[in-house]
Amino acid sequence: MTVTPFCRVVVLGSGWGAVSFIKNLDPAAFGEGGAYELVLVSPRNYMLFTPLLPSAVGGVVSEASIVESIRNIMRGLGVYYEARAVNIDPANRTLTCVREFCEVCARRRASGAAGQHSEEDHTFQLSYDILLCSVGAVNATFGIKGVQDHCFFLKSMEDAQQLRRHVSKTLEHAALPDVTPENRRKLLSFVVVGGGPTGVEIAAELKDLVEEDVAHKLPHIEEDVSITVLDGLDTLLSSFHTEVQSYAKDLFSRNGIAVRLGAKVTAVNEDSIDLELKDATKQSLPFGTCIWAAGVGMHPLVAGLKEKLPAELQTSRRGLLVDEHLRVVGSQGTIYCLGDAAVTGATPQTALPPTAQVARQEGEYLAALFSKNKLALVEPSSDGSEEEEAADADLVPLPKRAKPFRYFHLGSLAYLGSHRGVMDLPFKTPFLKTLRGYLGAQTWRFLETYMQDRTAVMEPEAPPAPTLPAEGPTAARKTRVVVLGSGWGAVSFIKNLDPAAFGEGGGYELVLVSPRNYMLFTPLLPSAVGGVVSENSIVESIRTLMQGKGTYYEARASDIDPEKRVLTCKKEFCEVCAARKSQGGSLASHDHSEEEHTFQLSYDILLCSVGAVNATFGIKGVQDHCFFLKSMEDAQQLRRHISKALEHAALPDVTPENRRKLLSFVVVGGGPTGVEVAAELYDLVKEDVARKFPSIAEDVSITLIDGMDSLLNSYHTEIQSYAGETFRHNGIHLRLGTRVTEVREGEVLVEHKDGGRDSVPFGTCVWATGIAMHPLVALLKERLPADVQTSRRGLLVDQHLRVRGSQGTIYCLGDAAVTGDSPATALPPTAQVARQEGQYLAALLSKQRLALVEPAAAGEAATGAQAAGEGGELVPLPRATKPFGYMHLGSLAYLGDSKGAMDLPIKTPFLKTLRGYLGAQAWRTLETLLQVSPRMRWLVAHDWVRASVFGRNLSDI
Repeated sequence: MTVTPFCRVVVLGSGWGAVSFIKNLDPAAFGEGGAYELVLVSPRNYMLFTPLLPSAVGGVVSEASIVESIRNIMRGLGVYYEARAVNIDPANRTLTCVREFCEVCARRRASGAAGQHSEEDHTFQLSYDILLCSVGAVNATFGIKGVQDHCFFLKSMEDAQQLRRHVSKTLEHAALPDVTPENRRKLLSFVVVGGGPTGVEIAAELKDLVEEDVAHKLPHIEEDVSITVLDGLDTLLSSFHTEVQSYAKDLFSRNGIAVRLGAKVTAVNEDSIDLELKDATKQSLPFGTCIWAAGVGMHPLVAGLKEKLPAELQTSRRGLLVDEHLRVVGSQGTIYCLGDAAVTGATPQTALPPTAQVARQEGEYLAALFSKNKLALVEPSSDGSEEEEAADADLVPLPKRAKPFRYFHLGSLAYLGSHRGVMDLPFKTPFLKTLRGYLGAQTWRFLETYMQDRTAVMEPEAPPAPTLPAEGPTAARKTRVVVLGSGWGAVSFIKNLDPAAFGEGGGYELVLVSPRNYMLFTPLLPSAVGGVVSENSIVESIRTLMQGKGTYYEARASDIDPEKRVLTCKKEFCEVCAARKSQGGSLASHDHSEEEHTFQLSYDILLCSVGAVNATFGIKGVQDHCFFLKSMEDAQQLRRHISKALEHAALPDVTPENRRKLLSFVVVGGGPTGVEVAAELYDLVKEDVARKFPSIAEDVSITLIDGMDSLLNSYHTEIQSYAGETFRHNGIHLRLGTRVTEVREGEVLVEHKDGGRDSVPFGTCVWATGIAMHPLVALLKERLPADVQTSRRGLLVDQHLRVRGSQGTIYCLGDAAVTGDSPATALPPTAQVARQEGQYLAALLSKQRLALVEPAAAGEAATGAQAAGEGGELVPLPRATKPFGYMHLGSLAYLGDSKGAMDLPIKTPFLKTLRGYLGAQAWRTLETLLQVSPRMRWLVAHDWVRASVFGRNLSDI
């Protein structure tokens, strides 16, 4: 026989078992010079704290707060590959792995083209001496028809994100003015299938959401919400103590959560569940949202491995049978299994439950077993001796002194809502066996790793007013002010309104319409891409910001009729379409008409603050091959792409040439956004990639392209020079005075000022070159007099921000507004300008009682202001109204490597600019203080500290 000099241990998965194993390993055994080589393979480059997924759905904890990067956890003990194991060959001790990311296919998908890569191009082989299978399990549907098509699950971060967004969209849709009471009740019917800890906690979080948020911010729909829990057993939390079971059921009943026990689900339809009761009675239960939390099934990889092992040894239908040392029975000692994939007993009664607590203890046990014993593969000899044949039965023998695995139950926890919880303790003394009520909830919270207040799930609102007729109201009643958008201008306007003017008894009725139910702090999007700040930290719910001043509708304005003063709004969510999408059906063929997705909304005064879109200047290939950075979706997509690119570059079969191309980052645009993206990428490489991906750090390149001769050309010349010098010193390649002519797959074609042409290869291209007119603004502009609307950038406004040619009924602010007759006099499209415009309009409407003056009826004498004002305005302004005046407060930019720049509006030369470390600290301080809510300030400040102490978030979340 031959004993291998070191043992390659391959771990599959990044869940509780795998992470517990890695965290408890002895660095002396697995580090340099140790007896083992460690490789971890998982499609998920983070560990997820699954017990808090219900809290993430409820908006109590942020998704980023319950994940940790696998590379942080590994601490240099081994190698991590972001890939999915699809096949295990136990005879040859080989894995087949599929990459999670392919740069070619990603680009082809983005451009709508079909991928040319074969399956073989996406796979690689990996050998092992010992395999630790910790891939977990999948959702169990028990073959029930319709579960996969119509239900939400809660086993992964993707599940939680999808469900949270669905709940938010459902509540917003229910608040729309054209939803009937019957449809609202059906829409707000939440059904949870499964009475175990997950099902109980998701029902509890939904109840808290209704009591603590919907009741305050959507009061007119609170009474229509219903929550039902179904389970086939006779109790909730059947694995807990009987006292806990009774307490949970009684508490749910008192809190208005319907509990249907002993009910077997036979089918799930598009909007109802078919049930069979114990007495064989059949019933149907309608729902708007159905959440399936009814158990786990065997992972496909585990099922595939099980088929390759002796059938007489692998008899469990739940997973892989293991022996007392967690070795898979029939694997010759080369495969260990832990967590949900492992079955530790011969019968269901003796098997350990598939819980995080079991998996964690199994990981700890195996880490100690490997660290204390030098396990090695014993290769069989080729002489065919009987002794060697006997040794072949155990290719990785364990020492005789190896202790078997023993599980010690530490107790079970569950949150029941209304600040009540339960804990099932492993004590024999009766009064110590359980912990219930408020103390139980506090104990449960104490064990959570992180908690922050609710975010953009549900937020404030007054009851919706019915849609008014198309003909506008008269001055005798409230003036209806409709705001379009939820960006800087709109939010600044709302925050600075006088509640006395816009609240109950005031002169105005406020309605805000936006497809985005949150305000996004756009200046920190580059930091979100770099993993410094969490996406959740730079958003605030519109309903929270409105503070009861008006009504919010989650919808997209698709048309404006300035003559009739009517908006056409398209709903952002449709329960029928959502159901069809989940089934993979065609929306083009369903029976919903376009009219059923829209509603009409009249206005007296319209504030257009819809912003702008990305400008591509008609350059071929930009839309197909580039990333943008204008929305939260852009930032999330770019950050995940960067994470995938880094993980893909670290795979063992990537050639040096492909690695350098994959890690070539090109940023087009030398303004603040482009500069800060390049700076954050540099910091990411210097501070995190160098430590966590040391083998690929030298292959990363960052190039910035701009048509001007300097960076930050709107800043002071000293800052322009300093930014260029800082970037060159940091190794960021600058291609200034260079115009992009075309973007192709993997390369940018450029033209220099001297007429020369060449190309710049890239793996990732970020386009940050400017903005263009929003489609809604372009449509409105066409309906206004062409002789007064001559700008190609947006809507021309007068000195009071009224849209020219709109008869005083439409105001425009932010990126959609053009404040000067020429580009030289127009204000820049920045957050600072939009914020001041919002403040100005808030003061204007709060201090003056503006009202619509209808033109006199035909045949009647129209005099003075009643004839729509001296200028023909339908909403005339008092003559003493002051015009808008913009005051520039300075400009900021982060340059990377803890350096920044600040351009100040001060004439004294040595005070005009602030650069270097002080500039970076000023930038961080002001970006924190300028957040629109105390919650956001606290979270952003926390993120700065977290990133400096623990590093950036390099996970895919």
